[in-house]
Amino acid sequence: CEQLIYSCVEGSPSKACQVLSSAVSKKRKMTGTGGTRPRSLQAILTHCTRLIGESPAELFQSPKFLCIPSDTLIAIVSSDQLCLEEEQIWRYVLKWAQYNAGVDTPLREWSEEERLQVAKYLSPVIGHVRLLLIDSRIFAEEVEPTGCVPMALSLEIGRAHV
Repeated sequence: CEQLIYSCVEGSPSKACQVLSSAVSKKRKMTGTGGTRPRSLQAILTHCTRLIGESPAELFQSPKFLCIPSDTLIAIVSSDQLCLEEEQIWRYVLKWAQYNAGVDTPLREWSEEERLQVAKYLSPVIGHVRLLLIDSRIFAEEVEPTGCVPMALSLEIGRAHV
Protein backbone atom coordinates (compact mmCIF):
# COMPACT_ATOMS: atom_id res chain seq x y z
CA CYS A 1 0.00 0.00 0.00
CA GLU A 2 2.80 2.37 0.93
CA GLN A 3 4.59 1.79 -2.38
CA LEU A 4 1.38 2.41 -4.32
CA ILE A 5 0.93 5.76 -2.58
CA TYR A 6 4.56 6.65 -3.29
CA SER A 7 4.16 5.91 -6.99
CA CYS A 8 0.94 7.95 -7.18
CA VAL A 9 2.49 11.10 -5.74
CA GLU A 10 5.97 10.85 -7.26
CA GLY A 11 6.90 14.01 -9.13
CA SER A 12 3.74 15.88 -8.13
CA PRO A 13 3.88 18.16 -5.10
CA SER A 14 0.18 18.89 -5.63
CA LYS A 15 -0.76 15.20 -5.35
CA ALA A 16 1.67 14.82 -2.45
CA CYS A 17 -0.17 17.66 -0.71
CA GLN A 18 -3.51 15.87 -1.16
CA VAL A 19 -2.11 12.66 0.31
CA LEU A 20 -0.39 14.65 3.07
CA SER A 21 -3.73 16.26 4.00
CA SER A 22 -5.33 12.84 4.31
CA ALA A 23 -2.41 11.47 6.31
CA VAL A 24 -2.38 14.47 8.66
CA SER A 25 -6.12 14.08 9.21
CA LYS A 26 -5.68 10.35 9.92
CA LYS A 27 -2.77 11.13 12.29
CA ARG A 28 -4.92 13.66 14.19
CA LYS A 29 -7.76 11.14 14.57
CA MET A 30 -5.38 8.41 15.76
CA THR A 31 -3.64 10.74 18.22
CA GLY A 32 -6.98 12.02 19.51
CA THR A 33 -8.08 8.50 20.39
CA GLY A 34 -4.88 7.70 22.25
CA GLY A 35 -3.77 5.30 19.53
CA THR A 36 -0.26 5.12 18.24
CA ARG A 37 0.34 5.87 14.61
CA PRO A 38 1.83 3.12 12.49
CA ARG A 39 5.28 3.57 11.02
CA SER A 40 3.78 3.43 7.53
CA LEU A 41 1.71 6.56 8.23
CA GLN A 42 4.80 8.39 9.43
CA ALA A 43 6.69 7.18 6.35
CA ILE A 44 3.93 8.57 4.10
CA LEU A 45 4.00 11.91 5.93
CA THR A 46 7.77 12.08 5.53
CA HIS A 47 7.68 11.08 1.86
CA CYS A 48 5.02 13.65 0.97
CA THR A 49 6.73 16.51 2.82
CA ARG A 50 10.00 15.59 1.08
CA LEU A 51 8.33 15.73 -2.35
CA ILE A 52 6.69 19.06 -1.57
CA GLY A 53 9.97 20.38 -0.16
CA GLU A 54 11.86 19.56 -3.35
CA SER A 55 9.54 21.65 -5.57
CA PRO A 56 7.63 23.97 -3.23
CA ALA A 57 6.86 26.60 -5.86
CA GLU A 58 4.66 24.13 -7.73
CA LEU A 59 2.40 23.82 -4.71
CA PHE A 60 2.64 27.32 -3.24
CA GLN A 61 1.88 29.04 -6.54
CA SER A 62 -1.11 26.82 -7.26
CA PRO A 63 -4.62 28.02 -6.36
CA LYS A 64 -5.10 24.70 -4.49
CA PHE A 65 -2.53 25.83 -1.94
CA LEU A 66 -4.87 28.50 -0.60
CA CYS A 67 -7.45 25.85 0.30
CA ILE A 68 -5.31 23.39 2.24
CA PRO A 69 -6.21 22.77 5.88
CA SER A 70 -4.10 24.44 8.57
CA ASP A 71 -2.80 21.08 9.84
CA THR A 72 -1.42 20.34 6.38
CA LEU A 73 0.17 23.78 6.12
CA ILE A 74 1.77 23.24 9.53
CA ALA A 75 3.20 19.89 8.40
CA ILE A 76 4.66 21.54 5.31
CA VAL A 77 6.18 24.64 6.93
CA SER A 78 7.53 22.58 9.85
CA SER A 79 9.47 20.34 7.50
CA ASP A 80 13.24 20.70 7.43
CA GLN A 81 13.07 19.57 3.81
CA LEU A 82 11.30 22.67 2.50
CA CYS A 83 13.69 24.32 0.03
CA LEU A 84 12.63 27.94 0.55
CA GLU A 85 13.97 30.90 2.47
CA GLU A 86 12.00 31.57 5.64
CA GLU A 87 10.93 34.99 4.33
CA GLN A 88 9.24 33.31 1.37
CA ILE A 89 7.60 30.72 3.60
CA TRP A 90 6.22 33.56 5.72
CA ARG A 91 4.82 35.31 2.64
CA TYR A 92 3.06 32.15 1.50
CA VAL A 93 1.63 31.53 4.99
CA LEU A 94 0.38 35.12 5.15
CA LYS A 95 -1.17 34.82 1.68
CA TRP A 96 -2.91 31.60 2.79
CA ALA A 97 -4.23 33.22 5.97
CA GLN A 98 -5.46 36.33 4.15
CA TYR A 99 -7.24 34.21 1.55
CA ASN A 100 -8.96 32.07 4.17
CA ALA A 101 -9.92 35.15 6.19
CA GLY A 102 -11.35 36.82 3.08
CA VAL A 103 -8.99 39.79 3.43
CA ASP A 104 -7.48 41.17 0.24
CA THR A 105 -6.40 44.54 1.63
CA PRO A 106 -2.61 45.13 1.79
CA LEU A 107 -1.18 44.55 5.28
CA ARG A 108 -0.39 48.23 5.93
CA GLU A 109 -4.06 49.11 5.33
CA TRP A 110 -5.69 46.43 7.48
CA SER A 111 -8.47 47.52 9.78
CA GLU A 112 -8.55 46.06 13.29
CA GLU A 113 -11.37 43.73 12.16
CA GLU A 114 -9.27 42.46 9.22
CA ARG A 115 -6.29 41.95 11.53
CA LEU A 116 -8.46 39.82 13.85
CA GLN A 117 -9.86 37.83 10.92
CA VAL A 118 -6.38 37.02 9.60
CA ALA A 119 -5.16 36.26 13.13
CA LYS A 120 -7.71 33.43 13.41
CA TYR A 121 -5.85 31.64 10.61
CA LEU A 122 -2.30 32.76 11.39
CA SER A 123 -2.34 31.98 15.11
CA PRO A 124 -2.18 28.17 14.84
CA VAL A 125 0.47 28.31 12.09
CA ILE A 126 2.80 31.17 13.09
CA GLY A 127 4.57 29.13 15.76
CA HIS A 128 5.72 26.71 13.07
CA VAL A 129 7.35 29.36 10.88
CA ARG A 130 10.99 29.87 11.86
CA LEU A 131 10.61 33.58 12.54
CA LEU A 132 14.10 33.88 14.05
CA LEU A 133 15.53 33.18 10.57
CA ILE A 134 13.68 36.08 8.95
CA ASP A 135 15.72 39.20 8.21
CA SER A 136 15.00 41.89 10.82
CA ARG A 137 13.88 44.45 8.22
CA ILE A 138 11.44 42.02 6.65
CA PHE A 139 10.26 40.97 10.10
CA ALA A 140 9.55 44.60 11.03
CA GLU A 141 7.76 45.34 7.75
CA GLU A 142 5.90 42.10 7.02
CA VAL A 143 5.54 40.00 10.16
CA GLU A 144 5.19 42.25 13.19
CA PRO A 145 2.45 44.45 11.65
CA THR A 146 0.12 41.44 11.56
CA GLY A 147 -0.15 41.66 15.33
CA CYS A 148 0.06 37.86 15.55
CA VAL A 149 3.56 37.44 16.93
CA PRO A 150 3.49 36.61 20.64
CA MET A 151 5.20 39.37 22.66
CA ALA A 152 7.84 37.03 24.12
CA LEU A 153 8.82 35.85 20.64
CA SER A 154 8.89 39.39 19.31
CA LEU A 155 11.27 40.40 22.12
CA GLU A 156 13.46 37.36 21.48
CA ILE A 157 13.65 38.23 17.79
CA GLY A 158 14.55 41.81 18.66
CA ARG A 159 17.41 40.58 20.84
CA ALA A 160 18.59 38.11 18.19
CA HIS A 161 18.80 40.79 15.52
CA VAL A 162 20.70 43.34 17.60
